[in-house]
Amino acid sequence: MKISNQEILYINAFNSITKVTAKGCMESNGSIIFLVNEMDIGKAIGKKAFNIKKIEQKTGKRIEVLPFSLNASDFFTKSLKDIKFDEITEKNENGKKSLNVSLDAENKSKLKKKLFKMKGIKEILKKQFGIENIRMR
Repeated sequence: MKISNQEILYINAFNSITKVTAKGCMESNGSIIFLVNEMDIGKAIGKKAFNIKKIEQKTGKRIEVLPFSLNASDFFTKSLKDIKFDEITEKNENGKKSLNVSLDAENKSKLKKKLFKMKGIKEILKKQFGIENIRMR
């Protein structure tokens, strides 16, 4: 994953405020998404979201913290941990990677309510894992 100079500045600010090492960062739709180890998410957010609020004040952008993962399926499920997926598979068709996701109607409805979060997740999937498309079944 290629990181811009601005993203490096954001990561340094995040690290100094939270005392947690961000594995990656991405600016998306007026917000900044930080990737951190799953066990460090609570520490990164801080008590009563103190750290997040402080970073939002410094940057003037909405902050989101998502779990870092080495593969697309794990990242997707960990980022949307309150949604139960029946199956997630990665496919490579005609040189384009896609994530095929199957879930029931109730969980599909929950997922639709998370459109803002999904935009960031899709961008990270594309940038970090080369996933071009997410197909819901």
